[in-house]
Amino acid sequence: MRIPITIRIALLIIALAVPCYAIKLMMFSTVDLFIERATGIWVVEVLRKMQEPRGGFDSLGVVYEGQVQLSLKGEPKQGILSFHALSRDPMIGQRYLVMGFNRTAYGAWLDNGNVSPVEIPPSFSLNELEGKTLKEQILRILKARRDEIENFAKKLEKEKKTIDEGIESQKLLDSIKSSPNVQPTR
Repeated sequence: MRIPITIRIALLIIALAVPCYAIKLMMFSTVDLFIERATGIWVVEVLRKMQEPRGGFDSLGVVYEGQVQLSLKGEPKQGILSFHALSRDPMIGQRYLVMGFNRTAYGAWLDNGNVSPVEIPPSFSLNELEGKTLKEQILRILKARRDEIENFAKKLEKEKKTIDEGIESQKLLDSIKSSPNVQPTR
């Protein structure tokens, strides 16, 4: 018995849609939506890179382990947290805001693949979060990271400007040297 093409296509669409629906990943839009959708939100210091993607769920990103420094929402409240970093390459020893939306079969949390994990600037003190609502805590961390990125971008722009000026000066010098009317001085 041959299955009609329309039924085969419908089955393929269902087969592809079901796993995608089960994984609750989302693009960053608002902090309110993140708080609502995230199962857990933690401040984590990255301890080690556990494994490279192997296929299946592990193709979702490298698995990292980190020490929970502060649990803003969900479990675990302390201890070790395993998480996939879909959109970042976290540095060992650095702190990150990790938002967990689902867990893989191996127990590692999935971030949203867009903004999380968020690097927390070394100068940022977790004491700044005391007495704040969850939304205020997340906004403070995001603002601190945004400010750090902005400052870094300014430094890069200044460096680029200096390099551009050097390149332009060299072009001008080269054009003068190659001019037939210019004689070298001794």
